[in-house]
Amino acid sequence: MEYEEGENLSGHLGHHGGFLVESTLLSIFIPILNGLQAVHDAGLLHLDIKPDNIYLRKGGQPMLIDFGSSRQAR
Repeated sequence: MEYEEGENLSGHLGHHGGFLVESTLLSIFIPILNGLQAVHDAGLLHLDIKPDNIYLRKGGQPMLIDFGSSRQAR
């Protein structure tokens, strides 16, 4: 995986008092949920979704990372 400049959602929340405005929340979670749908459609489960595993690229584009716990869906 190539290096992407940015920070995880935990760090972002820490820099913003632990809160997100609705527009920021939607700009993060709609793409994450769309990506998660693609993962599920491929027959996989991530199994470790948490703020540490949501990475916000420098431009703000979110990315779900750390598929080490993922498993094939039954």
